[in-house]
Amino acid sequence: MEKYKIMGDCELSLLFADELKGYFRPVLEHSVLVPIPITEQSQAARGFNQVELLLESAGLPYVKALNNVGEGEKQARKNRRERLRMTQPFTLEYPAVSRLEGASVILVDDLYTTGRTLFHAADALKSALPGRIQTFSLFR
Repeated sequence: MEKYKIMGDCELSLLFADELKGYFRPVLEHSVLVPIPITEQSQAARGFNQVELLLESAGLPYVKALNNVGEGEKQARKNRRERLRMTQPFTLEYPAVSRLEGASVILVDDLYTTGRTLFHAADALKSALPGRIQTFSLFR
């Protein structure tokens, strides 16, 4: 993960392409994939959103339904208590609301540590009135 996410070895996303395709293809007909967004600062520093790249490498469609407006220290530098105290970093991307209303949404993240990121993301999506929200994390 460090080589992919921190060091920027984008080619590593291809290692997961077949597995992700096999997992998500059966549910794409009735589900919408929503990747966890990264901050503008992380996007500028890294040059890519690691979750979006995983989905793109697998040829999977997704909806950019959330913005990450979080500020401050990266999660990797926080301990469990600090992560659990995080305030809501996500806002809903309103053009995506029509795609989410009544839909089965699958939030996709790369790494599950405390679950706080996914809880915040699900909470931010609730105002779009999805029929169901599920989560998927590549690593735990």
